Amino acid sequence: MDVHARKPQPRTFVVGLLICLITGILLVWRTLVEAETQRNNELLQQETSGLARQLETHFNYQTDAFQRLANRWQHHHAQPALW
Repeated sequence: MDVHARKPQPRTFVVGLLICLITGILLVWRTLVEAETQRNNELLQQETSGLARQLETHFNYQTDAFQRLANRWQHHHAQPALW
C-alpha cells in the first residue's frame, strides 16, 4: 500500500500544471498590459510635445506680426500708403 501512496496522482499533477500555466499566462498578460500602458504614455507625450511646438510656432508668428504692426503704427500719419 505504501507504494501506491508515494506515487503522484495524475489528477494532482494536472491541477498543478494548470495552476502553473494560469500563473504564467497572468504574468505575461500583466507584463503586456504594463508595456502597452507605457507605450501609450510615450505616444501621448510625443503628441503633447508636438502640439506644444505647433502652438509655440503659431504664437511666435502672431507676436512677430503684431510687432511689425506696432512698428508701422508709429508711421501711420506720416506715411498713409503703408496702410
